[in-house]
Amino acid sequence: MADRNLRDLLAPWVPDAPSRALREMTLDSRVAAAGDLFVAVVGHQADGRRYIPQAIAQGVAAIIAEAKDEATDGEIREMHGVPVIYLSQLNERLSALAGRFYHEPSDNLRLV
Repeated sequence: MADRNLRDLLAPWVPDAPSRALREMTLDSRVAAAGDLFVAVVGHQADGRRYIPQAIAQGVAAIIAEAKDEATDGEIREMHGVPVIYLSQLNERLSALAGRFYHEPSDNLRLV
């Protein structure tokens, strides 16, 4: 896979994001691994931010978390050496983030 970097990924929203190499992107803390980007969204039944400590313990490189009721949009914090970047309306930005992370794969789809 191509190189992925947190700073490049978040450039449109958080221009001062730290530079961190990223391996994979996951919303499931149970499968988060060393070098991954954990995305902590707030769902109908679970708040992914509750699983940030678990993701950090598993060695993730960085975390993007929903800002609502926790932080301001674009705020950067650090937990145990791991950058945690808060974005407002993360659920609505998730598609754009995934597109940037995976280098816009839909741009290469050929529809018939």
